[in-house]
Amino acid sequence: MGMGHAVYHTEDPRASILRGICSRLADHTGDRKWFELTKAIEASTREEFRKLKGKEIYPNVDFYSASVYHMMGIPTDLFTPVFAISRISGWPPISSKRSLPKLNPNPNSIARCRLCGDLLRSRSVSLYPD
Repeated sequence: MGMGHAVYHTEDPRASILRGICSRLADHTGDRKWFELTKAIEASTREEFRKLKGKEIYPNVDFYSASVYHMMGIPTDLFTPVFAISRISGWPPISSKRSLPKLNPNPNSIARCRLCGDLLRSRSVSLYPD
């Protein structure tokens, strides 16, 4: 875990953000050991993957999590629950995906959601019709 992603075939943009947070936490705590160790593992893993597979691999959002959790003072036995809690909000949309109607890619089309009854503009950020 922590390297590679099913969707991002370049670096996961969230990993870049978490790397920055990890670096700032290391500066804040005055102990850069965990950040430097994580960066070294990332570099070593990428180099080895390149040698073995002939292609690039990048860290995903989870790669820097353990270092961040540690520097935040979260006990190691709580890493997994914290990891899971951070994903709970995404689970209902994924599990209900099959229940939603297939939206027409035409941005002017409107679909009625069977679950909530609201009118949704397909491919739109807004949940409310104009």
